[in-house]
Amino acid sequence: MKIHLIQNDDIEEFKTEKHKPKLRLLTNDVDYLNTDDSNKSVFEVAEEKAEYTFEKKYTTNFNDKIMRQILKDKNQASMCLNEWLNIKPGYEIKPEEIEEVTESYITKDWSNRETDIVYKDQKYDGVFYLIEHQTKVNYKMAKRIAEYKNEIENHYEINRSKKDTENFKRIANVTALVIYTEDEEWKAKRNIEEIKIKNPRLQVNPKEDYEIISINDYTLKELETKVKRNGENVILKLALINKLGKLKNEAIMLEEMRNIKITLNQIDYIASYINERVARKQGKEVAKLMIKTIEEKLEKEEEKNMLEAFVDRFLDMADEKEKKGEKRGISEGISQVAINMLKEKCDKKMIKKCTGLSDAKIKELEKTLQNA
Repeated sequence: MKIHLIQNDDIEEFKTEKHKPKLRLLTNDVDYLNTDDSNKSVFEVAEEKAEYTFEKKYTTNFNDKIMRQILKDKNQASMCLNEWLNIKPGYEIKPEEIEEVTESYITKDWSNRETDIVYKDQKYDGVFYLIEHQTKVNYKMAKRIAEYKNEIENHYEINRSKKDTENFKRIANVTALVIYTEDEEWKAKRNIEEIKIKNPRLQVNPKEDYEIISINDYTLKELETKVKRNGENVILKLALINKLGKLKNEAIMLEEMRNIKITLNQIDYIASYINERVARKQGKEVAKLMIKTIEEKLEKEEEKNMLEAFVDRFLDMADEKEKKGEKRGISEGISQVAINMLKEKCDKKMIKKCTGLSDAKIKELEKTLQNA
């Protein structure tokens, strides 16, 4: 613990000339000055040039160091926790049941700043106590505590044993206690939600940390109704297609697929989804049937050619790769799809949109096709 000594002459100088006194700090971590007087124990002042104010900042710094020293004592810390936390009878914290965590928890806003004290509960794995000392009201304390908690939780997760399957899906429990020692009334909110800006668009602000919408939990009828009501929502259509792919009755699946209206700007998304998701989960034959059904609904020959060239070729490549075990790059397959579309006289803008190839690459493939 550092002790601040203020010389009397310095105080008088402060009063008369109105500038700060020299502050001298004694510490166990300094070297002795060279001195001829053997009766004097003089310490080198490592922080003598540091900027201190005479009253408020000086007192705050000093009090923080005292409080930190006290809280590092497990006996004192356990007494504080038992006194001010809502501890169940019979579950009082004993000094030997907690251990100080010495790591620094670094946040982006407080570079290399340490929390006051963090204790780990030795009796209950994953339980931590964060004790903060405050000498002034911090109106963003709830945010600061949340950041510290997040860092402690991350540290626990990283250092947890990989064999700990029981708690694999859970995170550490950090209980925070802020000890405030000044006269001004503490008016800061203690819940981070209370200091957040409200979203006026929401009827009710969420009580949970996030909203969860599992679209595949909708029934088939619910998805059909939603798709009819909002035909521009592609995600709903994908959820419906995924649900239809699971039907064991092929006739019903195809009939339902014919009722889905697919616009030109949605073809890429839906064809890719069927190719990647449905083909892998329900099989390539189901995916091909879905594509054929979509193709029947398309009015323009150009759209049909695009769909067939893109999906059928992709599926055929997958079959061929499985049989021969060849490691062909995806870029080669896409180039071949573009060549097939050029053969079918597809519009170059449509080829570019469908394959993702550049104009220069499509021109290059076109020349290759002409010279073949």
